[in-house]
Amino acid sequence: MSLSSLNKLPTSNDPRQILAHCPAVVAGLPVSVLPIPASGEVFDDHHETTRIFVAQQGKGVRWYQHGSRTDTLNTAPRMIEIYEQGLTFHRARWEGTAGRCVLVEFGDRDVQAMTHGQMRTLKLQTRHEVFDERVSRLTLEIAEETLRGLPNGKLYVQGLCVALLGTLENRYGSGRQAHAQTATRTLGTVQQRRLSDLIHQQLGSKLSLDRMAQEVGLSPQHFSRLFKATYGTTPTNTCKRSELTLRWRH
Repeated sequence: MSLSSLNKLPTSNDPRQILAHCPAVVAGLPVSVLPIPASGEVFDDHHETTRIFVAQQGKGVRWYQHGSRTDTLNTAPRMIEIYEQGLTFHRARWEGTAGRCVLVEFGDRDVQAMTHGQMRTLKLQTRHEVFDERVSRLTLEIAEETLRGLPNGKLYVQGLCVALLGTLENRYGSGRQAHAQTATRTLGTVQQRRLSDLIHQQLGSKLSLDRMAQEVGLSPQHFSRLFKATYGTTPTNTCKRSELTLRWRH
């Protein structure tokens, strides 16, 4: 990579196109920038190594078919996808606003080299629609550093990669499932604030589950689970209570 920033890269509707790439010999881990299509489709999408994707820009809906199961998911800036080694989607489709995402791969040799053998492998379980500010910030900073030609030096970007490795192992690695679930089982502070503003703005009108989920960048199914875990009730009941409060005040 030898460009100025992520925002200067083009977008594309070809999901397999690589917009930029930095090999492990430079940063310590392979880093690539891929498009988030406005409209695109790919078949037999195989992921050989453990990896993460962090959306830098782009918003929309994705459909991932894995065997007989199809998951409907949202895409939003700074949203993270965690893929376990060997994951394959038989079909993947995107619709929305074009953008970019950063891919970081965690092959065993690179992990061992980065940690001087202290970590043999990074084992992660597949997770969708993850929001983790530390992981997204580290990943996007690694991409920016490599795009700009390592302005802070090779040691700095390698330090970021080690920090990313440690964070992922601590929060999402094998044996850390309970911690990971705790970290992602509720809506974040920003999401709660945006949702509260939306509900109060839309008082008096019918607010759908899809609209609320879209506001915080989640699929309706995932949003419903996190909403109930956060507030102890359903989105529908919350909207009804807000309506009753408005009528009582008037």
